[in-house]
Amino acid sequence: MKSAAALAGSCLLTAAPSAESVLLRGIVAGQHGALASGGGAKFGSLDCPCIGFDDIEGETLAHINSTDVKYPADLGGSCQSWDEGRSPLCKGASPPKWCKQEWCYVDPRNCKIPVMPKMSDYQPKAMYQNMPLHFSYSTCDSKDTYTKEISELGSAGCRCVGFDNSPGTTNVTIGGKQVEYPAEIGGQCKAWDLGSNPYCKGANPSAWCAKKWCFVDPCSCSGLPAPPKTSDYLGKGTFQGKPVHYSYATCGEIDDYSSAEKKKEAEAGFDCAAHEMPDSFGSKKCPCVGFDNITGETLATVGGKKVIYPADLGGSCEAWDTGVNPSCKGDKPEPWCKEKWCYVDPRKCDIDVMPKMSPPETSYQPDARYQNLPLYYSYSTCGSKDSWAKSVANVGKPGCRCIGIDNSPGTTIANVGGGKMVEYPAEIGGECKAWDLNRHPRCKGDKAEQWCSKQWCFVDIASCTAKLDTTPTASGYMGDATFQGRPIYYSYNTCGEENLYTGSDEAYNHSGYKKDWANEYRNGDYPKWKTP
Repeated sequence: MKSAAALAGSCLLTAAPSAESVLLRGIVAGQHGALASGGGAKFGSLDCPCIGFDDIEGETLAHINSTDVKYPADLGGSCQSWDEGRSPLCKGASPPKWCKQEWCYVDPRNCKIPVMPKMSDYQPKAMYQNMPLHFSYSTCDSKDTYTKEISELGSAGCRCVGFDNSPGTTNVTIGGKQVEYPAEIGGQCKAWDLGSNPYCKGANPSAWCAKKWCFVDPCSCSGLPAPPKTSDYLGKGTFQGKPVHYSYATCGEIDDYSSAEKKKEAEAGFDCAAHEMPDSFGSKKCPCVGFDNITGETLATVGGKKVIYPADLGGSCEAWDTGVNPSCKGDKPEPWCKEKWCYVDPRKCDIDVMPKMSPPETSYQPDARYQNLPLYYSYSTCGSKDSWAKSVANVGKPGCRCIGIDNSPGTTIANVGGGKMVEYPAEIGGECKAWDLNRHPRCKGDKAEQWCSKQWCFVDIASCTAKLDTTPTASGYMGDATFQGRPIYYSYNTCGEENLYTGSDEAYNHSGYKKDWANEYRNGDYPKWKTP
């Protein structure tokens, strides 16, 4: 008797998903979701699952100490001690403790554990759904002793909201006077006032001067022993239209700074239910981040030169580049100059056009971070069109994104059927691409079949909720490989293509088997596999 997974894999529809296909998808999602969670930490915490493929053949390259080091092709796809015996730093008589610690790659947009994931430098150009690779030891029940230093960003229920490492200055109002602070003020837990606040200079500064604090969003702040307070530092500045708040408690400190009146006022709390975010802060499904209406300056890097922008750069939807960016001056400014955009949090952005992260060579603030992430921007959330970005990978339709790791260096061995094993790039299925063209035996030369030029990618059947013309199909390219313990599926339709590969009654699918299912399915029977 076939397993539910096999039945689901054999069910390819050429019309809108039917009740049967939805049922099968639920079965496979439930079965393998339970398998992943019940099997301990192999695929990480359910609140922060591993990404990538487990148990695939081939190799990938990790960049360590300026050297490319060979790792298994499924690097980071499950919780393992990946570095033990492989990393040059883990060889010899006394390797560091972290060599034996388990870790995996995770999606920071789908990671809700107290210890935040960190951005990986092993594969600096590799991307998962247009986001750099992040890793986590914590999701694998391990302790991270590998990372040397990371910003402290507050408790899990109340993260800091400023831009850490943002270059420039912000003007702060203290005692009716303007005081210059770093532009990154409040972006991490730090004793921001020490040496900057006039009351914190000299031989005997107040005790609160050495206390760490950061700015927070009062509507995304819970679980603290003391509520956040409204800040007077940034004058009329706001965060998504809300008054700017600060917290010592989220940084593990007791607030000796705030007055009794300020603390009493904070007990009432900010009325988040009554707050209506203005349209100037983008779509409610993808709001702008950063501070609006503050004074000072941000130093942006444009074409290798420093350009002065306002301190609230990207904090709301504005045509920030008009008259400021060198390409936006003169008689013939670029078309994108007049378009509005803002910085956004990709973990809280659920719009059709995904936000983008500029590569370091073109990023305005390459070292700046928002909650440990590089800065992401969006024209779409502001109702504009992005003509500034040169190109971005197509990672499928919203609700059914590609799940491979794009730009991963190395090779993956694919089983294309008939006993043939073919070498593909390690990044196979990570974006919408004609992966089979000039690789699959039936896609070479003058007689390449029509489907060879069609784009497709791997998808997760459990999270593919988009309304597609054809249901994703189980793939046999990777053998017994899985994604979070579930079989790997592929889709042409999420890439906007018609599935000509498995669209006839007698056609090979990615498992290399012929199938004769159309009449059976129409009669209410599950498909039956037939070997070639």
